[in-house]
Amino acid sequence: MLNIKYESGNLLPLLDNAAQHYLDQNWIELTGLSMEILVEQAGIAVADTVLKTLVENNVPIDTDTHILVVGGKGNNGSDAWVCARHLIARGLKVTCLDACLSADNRKNDVQTEALRKLGAVFVDLEDVGKMTIPELIVDGIMGTGFRSARGLSKEYELLFHQVRKWQLMKSYVVSIDIPSGVDANDGSIVNPCVHADKTVSFVAPKLGIIAAPGCTCAGGIEVVPLCMSPDWLKTILDQYQSQINKKLPVAINSDLIKQFRPYRPEDGHKGIFGRALLVGGSAGKVGAIALAGQAAARAGAGLITLAVSHAAFLPVLSAFPEGLTHDIDECENAFSCLKVLVDNKQVIAIGPGLGDPEWLTKFLELLIENAVQLVIDADALNKIAEDADRFLPLFLARHNRRLNAPVMTPHPGEFRRLAPELTHLLEQDRQQAALALARKYSSIVVLKGAATVVAHPDGRIYINTTGNDGMAKGGSGDCLTGIITGLLAQGMSPDKAAVSGVYLHGLAGDLAAEKIGQSNYLPQDLLVQMGRAWVNAGWLGKRSGDRMNR
Repeated sequence: MLNIKYESGNLLPLLDNAAQHYLDQNWIELTGLSMEILVEQAGIAVADTVLKTLVENNVPIDTDTHILVVGGKGNNGSDAWVCARHLIARGLKVTCLDACLSADNRKNDVQTEALRKLGAVFVDLEDVGKMTIPELIVDGIMGTGFRSARGLSKEYELLFHQVRKWQLMKSYVVSIDIPSGVDANDGSIVNPCVHADKTVSFVAPKLGIIAAPGCTCAGGIEVVPLCMSPDWLKTILDQYQSQINKKLPVAINSDLIKQFRPYRPEDGHKGIFGRALLVGGSAGKVGAIALAGQAAARAGAGLITLAVSHAAFLPVLSAFPEGLTHDIDECENAFSCLKVLVDNKQVIAIGPGLGDPEWLTKFLELLIENAVQLVIDADALNKIAEDADRFLPLFLARHNRRLNAPVMTPHPGEFRRLAPELTHLLEQDRQQAALALARKYSSIVVLKGAATVVAHPDGRIYINTTGNDGMAKGGSGDCLTGIITGLLAQGMSPDKAAVSGVYLHGLAGDLAAEKIGQSNYLPQDLLVQMGRAWVNAGWLGKRSGDRMNR
């Protein structure tokens, strides 16, 4: 789970390099002040974070504590030099490493000159190997202007390796705005890159430190608003998105999904909390549908019906007695039986452990054309990928009839099968890849993996901030399918159910990791933590306006 601390503006969209530049320029035009004011504020914020970090780690703030501040060209480097100036003023031993590859880049830099006039110690890149190990390193090398496609020079490769070596020995790394080597626009990284212990991001988090794989390099994230008020930021960012005719991605956090909490009346009964049908389960794949059914029930659905193969019937009945389990193979005509089961269901989920039964194509056509709410996963996605030309017109027709968008939950392998022409994009930019798939299939796409992406065909993109690598096990995705299905059964819209389901699923995984160990817990342990996840997300307990709180 990403640890993000906001001072304000926690529901702002994520910023790429162009959005940040647009904000800066509008602030300068509005106030009549120079960029140097923002640079000064940014540098002070980083210095404050460094001082807090030293205190938290019981490191004395005196001349025996060695801080290395590394600055490159541009505003990121200037932020670093302001930080260095304020740390020197607090009595710390600060060494400044000038990471510009050309002296011309620093010739007229007012911040560098100010430091030199104050007697700051500067070293060059070639002197790195001779330095003593610093207690803390401030990374202000590249900033949001870096593009991973450019790669790294040999000098930067050696520098990043040295920073990592120091870090593994004892150094703590604080990155300014974004770790160097991470692309702010899509989260792609170069190897090697800086892996920060903490990142101080300005105004709003950069897209690159929320998206994968950049999120794995950010450490704890602290967001500092500088002197831009949340209301002004929202106005300017809305204006910016209108100008570029594109929506900026949004981080999925508890403040976002708290708004989506489904209403559950205290005198409610199972009938009003929704009926869900989950179709799957075949020989050797029994656990998938059982986990999905349990997850849907724990997510709050009132009545769960499972349609499974004969081989799965008894094991599923034993694993999930709360469900109404049907043996499809006992029917004389499986398609007709399934058609009857679809009636009066608020949501249908299909795919977990399904295999490839002979009725699947015809039943998928029925669901895509008519299901009120639909979740498509696993083997059902593979069947669609096998005959995309057959299914694509059905998705488009569903969209044109203004039926709710289906929710598709591919992992990267399923993504490649569904859209082989987008494989290159998947490797470069997961956010845009998910959006392209959502538009291709007129569906809400949940692209699973680290920093799961939820993309809507209208251009909305959400990036999850919960979850951990312990979830990289068979069965975790089945739990996610069940959670989203359970939320849809209770009347949530598919976009809100997908966003909420992804967050709560990851949060339950984080709680399971906390209790059992990150690599040790199983998907069924994740299910046990769903109640705690709901509490932590503000989805259980009295609302502020409820009877007992008035």
